[in-house]
Amino acid sequence: MKKSVSLKLIVFSFLLVATSVSYSVPEFQAGSGTDSTEAGVGNTASKEKSSAVGYNNTASGRESSAFGFGNIASKISSSAFGFQNNASGSGSSAFGVDNKASGGGSSAFGADNKASGNRSSAFGADNKASGKYSSAFGYQNTASGENSSVVGSQYKVTGEASGAFGVGFIKSIFYF
Repeated sequence: MKKSVSLKLIVFSFLLVATSVSYSVPEFQAGSGTDSTEAGVGNTASKEKSSAVGYNNTASGRESSAFGFGNIASKISSSAFGFQNNASGSGSSAFGVDNKASGGGSSAFGADNKASGNRSSAFGADNKASGKYSSAFGYQNTASGENSSVVGSQYKVTGEASGAFGVGFIKSIFYF
């Protein structure tokens, strides 16, 4: 076989393969909500002044934002950024990977954190802040008491207005 015929067959084969690959063109468009914006592929911005940017994000709360991949911001003024975060509380924020902020005004930052208490915060990895005004920082901490705080690794704080700092497993260390 001649070189030119062989080269033509290679080019033709490449074009055949390249043209059969499916591709979704990213779009920048108005969302279905008033003054809302969708940018990327498969995004939904369905409420007033909401924004969804990236891939398969949903901003279904008024004035909500979802950016990245597979994020959901479903209540008024909620924000979800990163990878598969869910901000379902009014005024809540979830940033990072697989965080859930369901309490009103709650925040979850990092990876696999859950902030379910109103005005609660969970930062780091695998923390849970379920008490009202509670906060959990570090790794695998739980703050379930109202106004409780925990910083460190693997603490559980269940008492009201209680806190823990360090590494370990304790129900309640000191009271403020």
